[in-house]
Amino acid sequence: MILCGGAINSPQLLQLSGVGAGSLLTRHGIEVVAESPAVGRYLQDHLAVSYFYRSKVPTLNDVFLPLSGKIKIALRYLTSRRGLLAMSVNQAGGFVRSEPSQSRPNLQLYFNPISYTTQGMMRRQLKPDPFSAFSLVL
Repeated sequence: MILCGGAINSPQLLQLSGVGAGSLLTRHGIEVVAESPAVGRYLQDHLAVSYFYRSKVPTLNDVFLPLSGKIKIALRYLTSRRGLLAMSVNQAGGFVRSEPSQSRPNLQLYFNPISYTTQGMMRRQLKPDPFSAFSLVL
């Protein structure tokens, strides 16, 4: 069985199961099953700023927004495991320097040929914006 709780909860789950830095686990009364000091170490928040741009040419918004588009995309994926649902939302990306004085890249960029809003508190759903657009995430 494989169980995953994401970037934050997976280390927590491992630690609660006794896998992690022995000193930390012992301090919290957890029996050490496997000494693995890297578990939960160096966690960073995944902060990002998204920039949305309207487009004069069609984008994935135009495909994903109408119900007929959703059905067509879903059927293609179900029958062939290909198409838009078989690819990552991030179509391009790269590492860049924020300014020339930086000795190496210190920013990561993602390009998405879609723009969307999130809806719902209990179950977050992505809804494509009702116009052609794309996003650049920094």
